[in-house]
Amino acid sequence: AFFLTPDLYLKEKKFLRHAVRHTDKILSCSHYCADSGKEFLGIDYPTKVIYNNVDEILFNPKNDGHNIREKYNIPENAIVLMTMGRIGVDMGIDFLIREIDGITSIDKNLIVFFVGARAELCDSVELLAKSNSQVRFAFSIPIEEKHYFFAACDIFTAPTKDKHACMGIANIEAMMSGKAVIASRSGGHPETIEDNVSGILVPFENGKLSAEFYIEKLNILVKNPQIRNEYGEQGRKRALKLFTNDQIVEEHLDIIREFS
Repeated sequence: AFFLTPDLYLKEKKFLRHAVRHTDKILSCSHYCADSGKEFLGIDYPTKVIYNNVDEILFNPKNDGHNIREKYNIPENAIVLMTMGRIGVDMGIDFLIREIDGITSIDKNLIVFFVGARAELCDSVELLAKSNSQVRFAFSIPIEEKHYFFAACDIFTAPTKDKHACMGIANIEAMMSGKAVIASRSGGHPETIEDNVSGILVPFENGKLSAEFYIEKLNILVKNPQIRNEYGEQGRKRALKLFTNDQIVEEHLDIIREFS
């Protein structure tokens, strides 16, 4: 928020500096967010990063997404590119809408699946689905079905706005589900995804996500199931190492022990 809407915090700058100076430690779910105030406030302070946790049993590569595909009329032979989050500009939905022709032209079997909470671009997505047979959408899904949506996709994408994402928990859920990820370099995404190991990070050019780079790399993922599987396997390994419930609980306990 310091980067995105600095004017909102300028009048509170003196108070925030005072508060931070009298704080033993700043907790955050990413180094990106933990350090964001240092530049804005012009001071240094101690930080502790504890990443978001994802249930490794619930989000599992063995989950079956067949029912979700059937419900949303997605053919069995389709390659599904899914995004999940608020259906708004901050999540990069405008990018996917704008580049939909280039994306769907990669392969006639590619389905772009917009999944998430209702926001300002829902109407645009619905109109897009009427004009493009390779588009599907599901808004405000039941949380108990979330892991099945990840099971139904082949590639997960998070083209989030520049400097917006703190961590990107949906990326972690996708990785835990064993799915290849293609995401923007926004915020804490580079802390989650190992570029060209567990996924692909797309750069920004003058504050805008590089459409040329995105489509070029997506083309590789769509047409190479072996690469998709390798990224998915590596993503699962990384998620099991860094983002499990047990790991994050233990890190919280470390903080408690430190101050007890």
